[in-house]
Amino acid sequence: LAVQAMARIILTEEQEKQIQHGQSIQISAPSAPLDEEMACLNIQGKLIAIGNWMPAAAAEQGYSLIKPRKVFKS
Repeated sequence: LAVQAMARIILTEEQEKQIQHGQSIQISAPSAPLDEEMACLNIQGKLIAIGNWMPAAAAEQGYSLIKPRKVFKS
């Protein structure tokens, strides 16, 4: 089974508004890069993918991939 890396990211108010309106956002943080090629975020109950992969449920809801530079690992 593939392990799904979960990332904890602190969003700005502007980024939260962008997500609520279905826009993709650029995420960066002063942290080490993810070890995994992919991670899945759950922000306010919405599945949002990072990297080259996303869950089918998120794709079906119209979410697009987000390409981060670096993220916080939880």
